[in-house]
Amino acid sequence: MLLTFFFSIQAFNLCSGGYSDGETPQSLSLFIERPLWIIDMSTKKILVVDDDLTHLKLMRKLLGKLGHIVITADSAEEAEHILRYEEHFSLIITDLRMPWLNGLDFCRRVKILKPDLKIYALSGWVYNFDMNELEDAGFDGIYQKSISKSNLEEILNDDI
Repeated sequence: MLLTFFFSIQAFNLCSGGYSDGETPQSLSLFIERPLWIIDMSTKKILVVDDDLTHLKLMRKLLGKLGHIVITADSAEEAEHILRYEEHFSLIITDLRMPWLNGLDFCRRVKILKPDLKIYALSGWVYNFDMNELEDAGFDGIYQKSISKSNLEEILNDDI
């Protein structure tokens, strides 16, 4: 869905001789309507978290080409900092296996701060984790790297 906002400009003709006593200037009103900005309501602001910089670049490029706003973090700690100061994200896509704070614990911590935020695990190490534990942590979906186009579309088309 696209929302379009319009603005109007009123232009006055002040070259008609100026003011006479007690009169207002003669004016010619001209209203121009142009789109002020267009917002595509299907655009999502996505936080991608992964310690693999190549994967971050790939996801930024792929999601950006699909018209989404992508913010990346190369650690769960950096992502937590971003979440505290950014006003809104549509969803998070995070790796599971990262140094210091892994994706599983990151998900648990985010769900305390923002319980309604959708979080998806995307990892090459999915099978090294207990699936019940991943679901109990609050993940809204769990995907194996490399993600297929259909799985990515499934994430993006999920009702947010």
